[in-house]
Amino acid sequence: MRASYLTTSWDDGHSLDLRLAEMLARHGLPATFYIPFRWARPVLPPAAIRDLASRFEIGAHTMNHPDLRHTAPDRARSEIVDSKHYIEDITGVSCAMFAPPGGSYRPAHLAMVRDAGYRGMRTVELMNTGHPTRVSGIAVLLTSLQMFPHQPAAYIRNAAKRLHPGNLLTYWSHAHRRTLERAAEALVTRVVQSGGVFHLWGHSWEIEERGLWPALETIFAILRASLCRPLSNGALSEETLKHEPFAGTVPHPDLS
Repeated sequence: MRASYLTTSWDDGHSLDLRLAEMLARHGLPATFYIPFRWARPVLPPAAIRDLASRFEIGAHTMNHPDLRHTAPDRARSEIVDSKHYIEDITGVSCAMFAPPGGSYRPAHLAMVRDAGYRGMRTVELMNTGHPTRVSGIAVLLTSLQMFPHQPAAYIRNAAKRLHPGNLLTYWSHAHRRTLERAAEALVTRVVQSGGVFHLWGHSWEIEERGLWPALETIFAILRASLCRPLSNGALSEETLKHEPFAGTVPHPDLS
C-alpha cells in the first residue's frame, strides 16, 4: 500500500493564526503558515511570527501578495526571493517552503522558486489527494480541502482550470452535499485506504468570518485519530525529494 500522509497549511499571516496555532497544538497536528510581508489585511508582527515559528513551520508568501500570473518577471523574482529572506531574518531558520498567493503561478516561476533555494512550493487544488510531485527540482504540493464552504461551481471551475477532471470526480463521490467535516472524514478514509495525502488549507480570517471554528475543531479531531502520518509541508517536501518518483500528476498552473 502506498504511504498515506496528512498536512495542513494556512495563508496570509492574520492575527487569528495564533488562535489557529493553539487549536493545532492542542490536537498535536503539524502546520505550515505562509506569511507575506504585507497585503490588504494586517499581518502578524515579527515577534508574533517568531513565537509561531517556535512551534510550527513558517513559509514565504511573497512580499506584497501579488498575483504572480500578472506580475513582471523581474518583480516576480524579487517577490519570491525577498520573501524568503524576510522570513529567515525574522525566524532565524531556513525557509524551505513557498506558496504563491491564490495558488496561481506560471511555469517560469517554478525555476525562480528553485533558484531562490526553496525545497518545495504549495499551490492550490480542490479535492486532490495525490502525492506531491518533483517539478523543476522542487516538490510541488497540492491541496485536498479548503476550510471554506464552496458551492459546486467552484469545484467545477477549479478542476477545469487545472485540467484535473479526477478532482471533480473526487468531489462528487466524497464531498458533494456533505459538510466540511464529513467531506474531510471521507477524504481521509480514502487516503488511508489507497495512499496519498490529505492536505487541509485555509485562512484564519475566513474561518472567523464564516463561523467555522467548531467545524474545524471537529476536523482536527478526525485528523488526530486518523492513521495518516502527519507532516509539515516542508517535511512532506523532503519525503518527496527523497523518495521520488511518487506516482503523482504534474500540476497544471492556473494561467487564466
